[in-house]
Amino acid sequence: MALPKQEIVLVDFHNTTVPVWRVVNDTVMGGISESTMTNGEQGGVVFSGTVSLKNFGGFCSVHLHNTAVHDLSLYDGISLRVKGDGKQYKLILKTDSELNGFSYQFPFVTKKDAWITVHAPFQEFIPRFRGAVLSDAPPLNP
Repeated sequence: MALPKQEIVLVDFHNTTVPVWRVVNDTVMGGISESTMTNGEQGGVVFSGTVSLKNFGGFCSVHLHNTAVHDLSLYDGISLRVKGDGKQYKLILKTDSELNGFSYQFPFVTKKDAWITVHAPFQEFIPRFRGAVLSDAPPLNP
């Protein structure tokens, strides 16, 4: 089956407000990393912070609880337009609303001070639970 040529926008960062996003840092497990998400001066949003490995921490994240349901079965992946700092990030998707359920992760590296488009093919998302790869989990089925 041919993939659709039409794109759909899942999240329009130029027409979003920060309150729909939730910052989650390693402080939930005793870490001391800090991050924020703010509205950008020219639209969009800015995620920034400092990751600390002290106290067995080491992560900063933002979560969007997206209640909209999208049938993505005719698409091959998700594209992001990002301006970064040259570090690695992960796009993490969940297929259910369970807080402690496993997730599907796609790592990508940004370019310092440059806009790039990252394409995350669904088949390359890795199922994980608390950092461990789940070899018996089903592949991502959007």
